[in-house]
Amino acid sequence: MIKKVLFQGQDNHQDNNKDHHQEWLCAPKPEDSASLFSHSYPKDSQTDEQTRKDIQKRYTRGRHAYYSGLKAEQTACILLHNAGWDILLQRARTPKGEIDIVARQTITHQITQQKEIILCFIEVKKRRSLTEATLSLSPQQCARLFGAAECLLQHFTEWSYNTLRFDLIGFDQTGKTLWLQDIIRCMEPL
Repeated sequence: MIKKVLFQGQDNHQDNNKDHHQEWLCAPKPEDSASLFSHSYPKDSQTDEQTRKDIQKRYTRGRHAYYSGLKAEQTACILLHNAGWDILLQRARTPKGEIDIVARQTITHQITQQKEIILCFIEVKKRRSLTEATLSLSPQQCARLFGAAECLLQHFTEWSYNTLRFDLIGFDQTGKTLWLQDIIRCMEPL
């Protein structure tokens, strides 16, 4: 996304440094992150020392947040697995957005002996506090989750379910966990 904004209108002329600029202006891939700060930044009239330092700080924060988020997602998968859920997909990317975890659980009701299959789309959030994690799910993000879930359901037609829901698993800095079930339905106005 950054590449499209930065180089809009420059498609028709040659710029030898274009690829070089894209390399350091776009977020690093995990395999490139080790060599990120050994990279020599382009020196031109628009890039000064403070700008380079700001970019380095942003990359450091971004890289930390990325790996922290991955760890939270792995911890959420362990939590779900221990609770009897089958993990169907992790980090499922669709044209409409990404869903962190897709899980399914089959429950047999003790009285009726009927089986209920729950298909759950799970958003994982890690913030400084559990309150921040809970409040970080915006209405725009809910719309993206709905769109991504719709794409996945159209693609994976073999998924059967009786109940479909969206959950949020939140983590704080200390590792405390909060699992909010059916979070999007609870957010809807009455």
